[in-house]
Amino acid sequence: ALAVCGEPLGFGIASGLEIFFRGESGEIERSPRQAFRKLARAGAITGSTIVFDTSLTTLQDVFDGRFEGPAQASWHSVVFKLPAEAS
Repeated sequence: ALAVCGEPLGFGIASGLEIFFRGESGEIERSPRQAFRKLARAGAITGSTIVFDTSLTTLQDVFDGRFEGPAQASWHSVVFKLPAEAS
């Protein structure tokens, strides 16, 4: 966990090797990239799966709503070759 002046802040820095997403129950889940790729190939992860973009570099990106959204609108869609969802 990160700390400021010795006081723990209760969170750490997310590794780029992990993917955070909302599971079927709506709970936030964490998965290593390889396991996430297997879920995507099996169809358990789709373009409509809500993912978290931990690659954002500004707080404005978060305010603009780019932190949490459907995989089809993020880099996850390209990297994990997710099929486009029908509108």
